[in-house]
Amino acid sequence: MKNKRIILPIIMLLLQGCMVERAPTTIRVNFAQDTILVGESIQINYTISPTSASQDVYFTSDDLSVAVINGDNAVGIKNGITAINVVSKHLLSGKKVLGSAYLEVIEGDLHPTSLSLRSPEGSTLYIGEEKPLLLSVLPHNASQDVTWSSQDIDVATVNDGVVIAQSIGKTSISATSVLNPKISASIMIEVLPVPEPIEFNFDDLDLSKNAEFGTVTLSTVSALSVLSSKSDGMIDNVLYTKAAYAGNGSSGAPYSGEHGLFKFGAKTEGPGSLHFTTKVKVKTVELLVADWGDQDGLNQEYTDVIVNGEAQLAPYKQTLVTNSEGVEFYKALKEDCKQWMTFEMDEATDTIKIDSKHNAQNKSGVARFRLFAIRLLF
Repeated sequence: MKNKRIILPIIMLLLQGCMVERAPTTIRVNFAQDTILVGESIQINYTISPTSASQDVYFTSDDLSVAVINGDNAVGIKNGITAINVVSKHLLSGKKVLGSAYLEVIEGDLHPTSLSLRSPEGSTLYIGEEKPLLLSVLPHNASQDVTWSSQDIDVATVNDGVVIAQSIGKTSISATSVLNPKISASIMIEVLPVPEPIEFNFDDLDLSKNAEFGTVTLSTVSALSVLSSKSDGMIDNVLYTKAAYAGNGSSGAPYSGEHGLFKFGAKTEGPGSLHFTTKVKVKTVELLVADWGDQDGLNQEYTDVIVNGEAQLAPYKQTLVTNSEGVEFYKALKEDCKQWMTFEMDEATDTIKIDSKHNAQNKSGVARFRLFAIRLLF
């Protein structure tokens, strides 16, 4: 029993001696590439020999103005070359064991790590329409240089991030990093046929039932029902209407007492406004209007019509007539007043804002204007 008691502690001491970590003899350091860009980081790869030696290490940079240490990565700060060191924390051998590798930092664009694409205006286009794509690159200070491509150029092409619809169908639009071709992003685009022109006709819209020269303001709900029933689903939302009414006007005036929108004249208030949103980009807005003033042909007051900020003078014409006493004077005739106005959109828009206002040429306050129809071309 005594021998066993003596042998057992000896065996335990021997086992503990075998479990003590060995000191490294060499440390080899390498990088996936020996050059990085300013602001870029790279992992520090190293191998410790023997493999049974302690793996406990720390990292240093000989020149912190060129590269610094972040975890187990080296981060480029400015142009230059510095040694990146891996140092063993095992000091039982009485000497410091380390390994080093040189890293060069240069100025240049960072390599992207990821790309993403989205279409802020929607991924559906109509033939001939153009839409920009929004490219996001990570990290944010990485190179923005990409190569654009379309899977089917017969359906849509892409030029510097702007998609141009060519024909009906679907195609994938891609952006690929120039510095890192392994990084790319794609988005599916659908091209639809251009809708047929649509027209809203207000000839039969009677807003004059409250009072002569009175104003009836349309609510959003009633305006939406007026437009959507004739819009073939193209109207998305009516923002608001204002001063839409049907004052009878003076008995001798053209179109007096007839229907329409945005009518203002003697003893009435103006202007009139109608703002609504379509489901499709609109290229041209056409308005059928009638504008006329006093019947004596003098000091006429005309009407400005404004569509999305573009102002035009409503068409106005008078004809030289002779009365029963043989006196000649200019008079606005019904056949002269009703005309189409055309507004070409410099940039296709899906929000239509139509406003009418007095363009005063005198102080009589007499100007009569009516909107009979709206035609949208896509």
